[in-house]
Amino acid sequence: LQRIEDLAAAQRHLAVAVVLLDEADSADDTRRKEAARQLLSTVRPNDVVSASADGSFLVCAVDVAEVRPALQMAERIAGALSRSGIVARIGVAVRDHDAAPATLVREAEAGAYAANPGDVQFAD
Repeated sequence: LQRIEDLAAAQRHLAVAVVLLDEADSADDTRRKEAARQLLSTVRPNDVVSASADGSFLVCAVDVAEVRPALQMAERIAGALSRSGIVARIGVAVRDHDAAPATLVREAEAGAYAANPGDVQFAD
């Protein structure tokens, strides 16, 4: 969260995606590493990807101010994971003016939990 807070301080526009791997994939270290490789190969050079111990990933995309490009990013991630046989649910949130980074993460996480396996859900 500290890295996201640092990015939020430096960037007015920010999108956050929470990627929740299928339970079997999150428990398999080889699958988690493949998911990380796919995420890193899909995001832009200035975006940040971080992993948590529970098998989820957080993607922070800078200079994304609108829903459409944020959803396109999430769809690219979903496609890359799917081509690798990895099932994930992805939630996306876009910074609304001065929203705190923790709020963005919570919103994106709620979207991920609301999504069906293999789908992307934008946090309303």
